[in-house]
Amino acid sequence: MTELGISQVFARSPQAKGRVERLAGSFQDRLATELRHAAAATIAEAQAVLERFLPRFNARFRVEAAHAEPAYRALAPALDLALDLGAILAFRQPRTVARSLPPA
Repeated sequence: MTELGISQVFARSPQAKGRVERLAGSFQDRLATELRHAAAATIAEAQAVLERFLPRFNARFRVEAAHAEPAYRALAPALDLALDLGAILAFRQPRTVARSLPPA
């Protein structure tokens, strides 16, 4: 994220955490019930149930954003558009090589 000039904003307020928890609870409860009622046994069947479920769920519980305009910022001029995103968006694990290895 640092290489792309992105910073995280954590939801530390109890209200924000509660919204996320309620959403997760709704999906665990309601979506599991929908899948069971539809007798979905394959990923394709579950996907079809989800495609029917989400529009109904959103129509019932959606809350319009306080600010409709996107909050995205333009790419910083210092970042080149030819960045190797495959190298940046990769898992990296620091490693230490012991000094006891024989010379190559």
